[in-house]
Amino acid sequence: MRRSLAFAVLCLLPSAILAQQPPKSQVTPARDSQAVAVLNQALTAMGGQSVPTIQDTVVQATLTPPPSRAGTPGPVTITTKGPNKMRIDGSGGGKTSVVIFNSGTELRSKGSGWQPVPSANSDHQRIEHLPALMLAYELNRPDVSAGYVGVEMVEGRSAHHVLLARVSKLANGLDEISTKNSQIDVWLDAKTMLVSKISFLYLSETDWRVGLPMEIFYYNYQSINGLLVPFHQKCLFDGQPLDDMQITSFAVNQAPSDLRFEGR
Repeated sequence: MRRSLAFAVLCLLPSAILAQQPPKSQVTPARDSQAVAVLNQALTAMGGQSVPTIQDTVVQATLTPPPSRAGTPGPVTITTKGPNKMRIDGSGGGKTSVVIFNSGTELRSKGSGWQPVPSANSDHQRIEHLPALMLAYELNRPDVSAGYVGVEMVEGRSAHHVLLARVSKLANGLDEISTKNSQIDVWLDAKTMLVSKISFLYLSETDWRVGLPMEIFYYNYQSINGLLVPFHQKCLFDGQPLDDMQITSFAVNQAPSDLRFEGR
């Protein structure tokens, strides 16, 4: 298994309060103007204006493992509800498995009951298979910073490189590494403004201070329900092929029960 638009607030305060230095916990994470402009262009290109009407999504797909790893292609269903709930039902090789992410928690079932997973990856889980939704949800978070890195080449094409991070403010000495673990690099095709690639750290489930790069490449965008969806996605883990996903169908607003995201 693989792992409302831009946020804006206008606050009118008395001059005496404006003169005060706000507490660190209330400081808005930095968002570079060029990064925000590029991200907004990408959202427009991918149909981000339809995001507020999407309550949930259901993706049917086929996952194909690389030749280097034993296994056969198998079906997978990915269901989301809002920005923080995702359920992945997959099967292959005669086995079935289910993974649930729900507001920072992760549950897994392999036929012997549900087991909570003490994985730091669940803290920063995103809807990575639907990049338009992923970007819209990230920009809507008040704790997300955005920085413009520059123009780089991705598979022979020029792309804008933007770095997003969820800035931790727990003030417990772990903020720096928590923020680093949340970072996601996004490359936007300079011609089409579609997301062509993302990269982030997949953390060890036994030591959250250790992580290896996960990369996802997006191809064959198709417009469904006003949203551009990449029907072909290729995943690399630490530079090695992991999975190839071909989406076969995409639907929105199917009203799945909350119980499906609670391991019941």
